[in-house]
Amino acid sequence: MKKITSIFLMAFATAFSPNAFANYACSGTVGYLGIEGNGNVVVALDNSTKIHKICSLDSQGSYSMVISACKATYSALLVAKTSGKSIKIYYYDNGYTCNTIPEWNIIHEAYFVEGPY
Repeated sequence: MKKITSIFLMAFATAFSPNAFANYACSGTVGYLGIEGNGNVVVALDNSTKIHKICSLDSQGSYSMVISACKATYSALLVAKTSGKSIKIYYYDNGYTCNTIPEWNIIHEAYFVEGPY
């Protein structure tokens, strides 16, 4: 019985981790970071993604991240960029992979950032 309970608890914990809901996650050091005039946060991870837009500091619009989460995300990306540490960005399924994210496109599905580490 203990073995079954342990397996159930492990499966439950895994199901509710950030990785469980991510269809893909891209990681690496921050190669490019910027803010457009309209508040969009623009990022590229070295050897992982092209430059793309993941959230807005001014208006949530159709982005997955709310403004407060976007501000915290920008801060985490800035720390990662200045320290040379890695970061991981999680995306809901949008038909792309880390290598096929279109350059300078808005990627509405970014929802979670882990790091810097």
